Amino acid sequence: ANQRVEAAGLQLAEVLLTRVHGERPVTLVGYSMGARLIFHALLSMAEHHGDKARGLVDDVILLGGTMGRDPHEWRLVRSVVCGRLVNGYSEEDWLLALFYRYKSWELSVAGLGPVGVDGVEDVDVSGVGESH
Repeated sequence: ANQRVEAAGLQLAEVLLTRVHGERPVTLVGYSMGARLIFHALLSMAEHHGDKARGLVDDVILLGGTMGRDPHEWRLVRSVVCGRLVNGYSEEDWLLALFYRYKSWELSVAGLGPVGVDGVEDVDVSGVGESH
């Protein structure tokens, strides 16, 4: 599932880079695997397209994200977002914690805690919902 989501993220990056949406920057919102897809799209844009990718994306809100908390990757993603970059997490999301630790995909998942990177707004949404 992760490989398919990351491949779809590459496709989203290409669509954004071709400006099919027009000249105005877009706002991206993703939850769970959708957050991972957006994250990998932005990561790809930062790694492979640098300056060409800047200005395409305004605000990004990632909720319950299934991607890791690697500061280097988050700084790259931050570099192509010209507005707000929000990581919405819940330390009480037992389903996300159980699933990802069981699968051993990530020990430190963004949807479970703050990423702690300058320019990334970590918002604790614990108590908003009961589970993932």
